[in-house]
Amino acid sequence: MDPGLNVASLSVPLVPPQTEFGDRINQLDLNVTKTVRIGRASVQPKIDFFNLLNQSSVYAVRTLNYGTTAYNQPSSILVGRVFQLGAIVKFRPGVRELVDSSSAWPAPLHAGRAVLLPR
Repeated sequence: MDPGLNVASLSVPLVPPQTEFGDRINQLDLNVTKTVRIGRASVQPKIDFFNLLNQSSVYAVRTLNYGTTAYNQPSSILVGRVFQLGAIVKFRPGVRELVDSSSAWPAPLHAGRAVLLPR
């Protein structure tokens, strides 16, 4: 035995590993959108709700060492109800009408029919 080696403390697990579990995390998120067309633009206002049921579940604890002052104390909980506002705006290209003629490019079209091409 070496006299220079001393054991100051020894950790003995009083609670067997994989026998303690936290609460289940239940979270409901909701997204509501509506598309509105205005001329050549398409606007899609939206609102997002996160944690709609306002659950405050614990998902991290300070320590699982039984007998310490920080045993099973929450260090992180689920954030409360949050919402987000936003919009998605899309612009469609304009459309022009070409009437068939014998010199139509790139090739002649059927007589009397109109063709819609993007600008």
